[in-house]
Amino acid sequence: MSLRETASGFITSVSPARVAVSLAPEQRRVVRVGQTCSVQVVAPAVLRCRVASLSSDTVREAVATLEMTDAFATASAINDRVGALIDVGITDTVIYFDRPRSAQPNTTSTIFVIEPDRDHAKRVQVVYGRLSGAQLEIISDLAPGDRVIVTDLPAVAGHDRIALE
Repeated sequence: MSLRETASGFITSVSPARVAVSLAPEQRRVVRVGQTCSVQVVAPAVLRCRVASLSSDTVREAVATLEMTDAFATASAINDRVGALIDVGITDTVIYFDRPRSAQPNTTSTIFVIEPDRDHAKRVQVVYGRLSGAQLEIISDLAPGDRVIVTDLPAVAGHDRIALE
């Protein structure tokens, strides 16, 4: 699993192509000059970049300057908003899935795991860990290959096992 930090900011220069993104204190501890990243100005186009510099903006926030590998689209302008994913590491010993809307990092929740017969699912309490882009680490109670139902199921609240149709 690639570990990525999400950040938002704005274009500071169109030539050379640069953006500035805000980093929370916990992000500042893992973001380093030289790390690769990607920036999206207008969906679905994604531009590759690298962290060029880091500076403290305030006591609670830092700013990363990102330099693009490619030029912005011609319609891009200074102060246009951007979203960024900064590559901060890789781990190969983690279980993860695309984060359900209600799931938050470093919390405990319940989800349904599809049983081997594929006709039933059982409620399982899981512990979530780190968030990386849209992917969420599972710290406990799931195994590699488990199939889960990640949508909210209010109709089965209070049931520990359900039949699938």
